Amino acid sequence: KALSDPSRQVRTEAIKALSLLMPLSTRVDPLIKELVSGALGKNASVEGTALTAVQTATLEALTTVLEQGGSKAKLPASIPSALDAAKQLLTSPDEGIRESAAMVMGTSCSLLTPDVTEEILAEILKSPESSFEARHGHACAIRRILAGGAQVSAVEDLKKHVLNYLKDDKAAVREAGFAALGATIGRAANPTSSLRSSEAELFKVMKNTQEPMEIHRAVARGLC
Repeated sequence: KALSDPSRQVRTEAIKALSLLMPLSTRVDPLIKELVSGALGKNASVEGTALTAVQTATLEALTTVLEQGGSKAKLPASIPSALDAAKQLLTSPDEGIRESAAMVMGTSCSLLTPDVTEEILAEILKSPESSFEARHGHACAIRRILAGGAQVSAVEDLKKHVLNYLKDDKAAVREAGFAALGATIGRAANPTSSLRSSEAELFKVMKNTQEPMEIHRAVARGLC
């Protein structure tokens, strides 16, 4: 209930509390189902910016529940339902929802079979990405899926795809792109070689004092 509280601080503490409760919980499936419903905004008692805030908090809580207790889910549909919700929200008009949905997607993929992850990434690579929201959401998803540890074979194809985000006219897409680039480098068959081949792109930004601080932070996130 605290995830729907008007106060951001209360919602944040609710997420922390859930992470502590998960190791003690034996019934994860009903909780996942409830969080998926809340993330999609079903039966919400608020709307507008308040609903957006609740959805974002619920997605963050869902990520925490999956990380801490996803392996205890017994119903076959539980984790896939979280993944489906994340896919629906990945192109949301709100940036925070897109970023949180990508986190759910990354954690879900780490719990499911490799073929599910490969299918999702193949869809991203084939997508026309005509909207800014789609490009940003996909960049976030690539980063989270690779960072989440899911088995991925097409890392080099993903890297080539991510390099396009670095030239985007939207700052948010470029930020997400640099973070995703780091994830592709880290998951490459030869990370050292992959990093060297990307040095020109990275140094171009790192040496440019005119670049916004947010872009420099994104480069740092990617390198971490």
